[in-house]
Amino acid sequence: MKVAITGSTGLVGSALVPFLTTGGHEVLRVKRSTGTGAGEIDWDPAKGEMNPARLEGLDAVVHLAGENIAARRWNAAQKAVIRDSRVKGTKLLCETLARLRQPPRVLVSASAIGFYGDRGEEELTGRVPRERAFSLRLVAHGKQRPNPRSRPVSGSCICDSASSSARAAGRWPRC
Repeated sequence: MKVAITGSTGLVGSALVPFLTTGGHEVLRVKRSTGTGAGEIDWDPAKGEMNPARLEGLDAVVHLAGENIAARRWNAAQKAVIRDSRVKGTKLLCETLARLRQPPRVLVSASAIGFYGDRGEEELTGRVPRERAFSLRLVAHGKQRPNPRSRPVSGSCICDSASSSARAAGRWPRC
C-alpha cells in the first residue's frame, strides 16, 4: 500500500512509519518543512497550502497532525495554536482530498477518547453530550470533520484512543 501520514514525527506517527515500512508499505510523510524529498509531501495548514498532485492515487491517508499538547503551558495563545493546528490541518486535508481525481480508498483520522469525559461504566457510542473543558472541546473540534467531498474517499474512520502514557508524550516528569 502507498500511505501518506500527517504528524509522522509525532508520538504515534514516529511508531507508525517504521511499522508500515517494515511491513512493505510505501510511506509518504506529509511535512511542514520546505524542500521536501521524494518520500515527503509539503503542506502548510496555517496558509492553506498543499500539493494535491502528490496525493493522487494513494491507497490511504492517516491524519495525526496537530501541535504537541504537552510542549508548552496552556495559556490563551497556546490554546489557539493547538486548536488551529487541528482545525486548519483537517480542513485543508479534507478539502484537498475532495478535489482529487483518484482519492485514497481510506482516510484514518486520529482523535482522543477524552471527548467523552468521565462516564464510568457507561457504553460510549459517540452520542453523549460534550464536556466544556478545553481539552474535551479540542477533541470535539477534531470530530467535526468537514465534508465538502462530492466524491468522498471510499472509507473513513475517526480513531478514538486513550491518552498515551509514553514518556515521550510528556505525561511523565522529565528526567
